[in-house]
Amino acid sequence: MTIRKKTFLAGAAGLHLLAAPSWAWPPPSAAEKSADRLITGFGAVLAFSEQINPEPRSAASEKEKFFAALREGRVYEPQFRYSPFPPRALKEIPVLEKTSAGSGPYAAFIEEARSQQLAKAALLQARGAESFPALSAALFPLPSAAEIVAAEKTLAELGYRPPEPPAELSDREMAEELSRALAAAGLADWKTHISSRMSASASVTPGARRVNIRKGRRFSRGEVKRLVLHEIGVHALRAENGYAMPLGIFRLGLEGYLETEEGMAAYNEWSAGIDEGLRLFALRVLAVDWAARLPFSGVFSGLTDRGVPPELAWTITQRVKRGMTDTGLPGCYGKDVAYFRGYLAVRDFMEKGGSWDELMRYGKVSISHLPALRALAGGGGK
Repeated sequence: MTIRKKTFLAGAAGLHLLAAPSWAWPPPSAAEKSADRLITGFGAVLAFSEQINPEPRSAASEKEKFFAALREGRVYEPQFRYSPFPPRALKEIPVLEKTSAGSGPYAAFIEEARSQQLAKAALLQARGAESFPALSAALFPLPSAAEIVAAEKTLAELGYRPPEPPAELSDREMAEELSRALAAAGLADWKTHISSRMSASASVTPGARRVNIRKGRRFSRGEVKRLVLHEIGVHALRAENGYAMPLGIFRLGLEGYLETEEGMAAYNEWSAGIDEGLRLFALRVLAVDWAARLPFSGVFSGLTDRGVPPELAWTITQRVKRGMTDTGLPGCYGKDVAYFRGYLAVRDFMEKGGSWDELMRYGKVSISHLPALRALAGGGGK
């Protein structure tokens, strides 16, 4: 894969909120509205993105033990603890399993969203269990041989070791920078929040219209642009466009949306000439591949042996070993492949003349949903 720098004057690497569609969507049926409320409410209660991570104290103490052992020449495999499965979500699962949207215009989309939430709930319930790796692979497929080759080629061109600029900004200062960017993008209802319950540097909670910053993380000033393009330029704007859609599932996310959305975020960075994200996403592909058959220490060593700094190697390895209790066992959480896989798909879509605005327009959907959404909009979505 050849790395090429591009600039798109309108579309990728831009920050713009699309105007409300001028065409009329078919009205959802009463059954569709009811199912939509149940699914989006369940998603908020489940809090999947927080629950999949180890408890903050567990992550911190296990990191300390791991690096202490490393300094002494010993091998230690972290033993993570997780928060209990949300009791309210547990009560709502039987209701969600039985709900039906009937045969209205949005029934197929609603069924996708319902199935995805149930799969996420099953994965959370399996944290630390023998069944976790298989359930993870069903929801987030492991990398193919072609994807691994593409990731290796990208890293051969970009290098395995990212630049290490000075970390001038505190978590609070980064939150202030992103607050200004939200206002500039016209997202007046959005706020920033500093959280200890996350493994990424930043993330978005669509239902709360919130951009999250990891507590205690320090940032370089150059990361401001990258996070604005990634978190606000794709995740927040796509979620906000989802609010203009007929149902809440378009801001919660349909099946396969994550791959497209993370791919868009990676492509948006690359289009602006920023390679850090693409390097990181390629590293995650290798880490997932290794974690499926190696212990935590094996993944960590594989990264550091290639020049990845220890702190970054820990972060990547913890991410792909999330959901495991005994990380000395083979098995992984495969979500992190979606970033690079999605980048390849979005790059292909754009190179074939696809529209960035169309990817943004409908909220949190995948490329595969576009034909059905165009038809549902009566041609107005073209």
